[in-house]
Amino acid sequence: MCPSCGVVEEYWFLRSRQQWRCRACGHTFSVTSGILFAHHKLPLQVYLGAVVIYSNAANGLSALQLSRDLDVQYKTVFVLMHKLRESLMVQRDETPLAGEVQLNEAYVGGSVRPASRGPGGSAPGRTPKPRQALCPGDA
Repeated sequence: MCPSCGVVEEYWFLRSRQQWRCRACGHTFSVTSGILFAHHKLPLQVYLGAVVIYSNAANGLSALQLSRDLDVQYKTVFVLMHKLRESLMVQRDETPLAGEVQLNEAYVGGSVRPASRGPGGSAPGRTPKPRQALCPGDA
């Protein structure tokens, strides 16, 4: 389907440019026309690999790690990650959830709190000290 005029199956492939041209309006387009990866210089496999690695990272992902994984420069990955984040923000759905909602794991940030040591924060098996009154009249 032509992104310009909307005509379906009225186009031919241009081998020299690796693009299609619409017979109706003459518009030239490619697989990535009008999407996040339009006007890209890297192979599409690199972009799709970045999306897979970025979406599978449980605790977030640094641009430096992704640049090592994809074997591309840090600046390239930095821009790509900003494009991915921007697309996630534009496409998000803010309608409230309804019904039964199930979540798998979630990592929101910060550090993991240590396990509780029992009542009053004491070590297991020990009883906490009784609280002393701050003023003589308090009981």
